[in-house]
Amino acid sequence: MATLVYQDLFAMYRQERGSNALSTLPDGFDESLENVIIELTKKSQTDPQALKELENTRKLAISIIGLRRQKIILRAINAQEAKLLGANQREQDFYEKILSICSAQDKWLNKLITSKAPEVVVIKTKKIKMLKDVPQYTAADGKSYGPYATGEEIELAQTEAKWMVEGKLAQDF
Repeated sequence: MATLVYQDLFAMYRQERGSNALSTLPDGFDESLENVIIELTKKSQTDPQALKELENTRKLAISIIGLRRQKIILRAINAQEAKLLGANQREQDFYEKILSICSAQDKWLNKLITSKAPEVVVIKTKKIKMLKDVPQYTAADGKSYGPYATGEEIELAQTEAKWMVEGKLAQDF
């Protein structure tokens, strides 16, 4: 590739900004950009005009690469294509890494949205008034109940309340 100049970079920036597609960079773009920045850095030590050109070149390079990154990331998020048109090898590698990360996130999200909610067990209760003292006991469900005193108003699972009422230990409340 011929040596890049500021006007070339500005044209690339306009082209990149003006399209949703990833523009094709000239072969050797990365190396050429690096060489231009190195050359301008050397010149800027003695030439104030070169310093200004260096600053503008850096800003354009950051803008071009930033726009391209955005496009690459959006394509990876949407998993639009396996090989990016217009991307150089560095950008293709970046895209594949982002694509891999997005794929892992998609798997996690898919698992999350397709998993079943745990079953909610609703235990119906009933309020009763104790007619007799009842010591603590273990019911068929494995839970401990009591002790209950005569006249005490309690709320129990319907099965336990029914058992207490039928056994004349309590009355419905």
